[in-house]
Amino acid sequence: MKNILDKQNTSLIKIIGDGNCLFGCIVQQLHLMKNTKYIFDNNYSFKMSRSKLYDDESDKLRQLCIDWLENNLDFILPTGLTIQQDIEDIITDYEDINSVEDYLIEMRGCRYAGQIELYALS
Repeated sequence: MKNILDKQNTSLIKIIGDGNCLFGCIVQQLHLMKNTKYIFDNNYSFKMSRSKLYDDESDKLRQLCIDWLENNLDFILPTGLTIQQDIEDIITDYEDINSVEDYLIEMRGCRYAGQIELYALS
């Protein structure tokens, strides 16, 4: 993998799979894009180190995502289901979550995000 990335002048940035990894990954990408400089026919950027700012930005993005889901439960997805129906389908796989409200509360913490959160972020 490193050989392929080196040939494309690309670097791999590892994100810790800690339950907040989806949001951390997006925060990292936004940081890279915002801090890209064009110098001598090349683009350069630098990764965001794991820090309080990184954690705060990841959590802020998580909260915005869950706010959007919570405020758009009647939104119809490309599948034909509403967000509420999709979450109801998701929670059938969880033993500890019994309602959409419980799911949204859990997602405000550090539970792994999934397809519905990716959709909300898009």
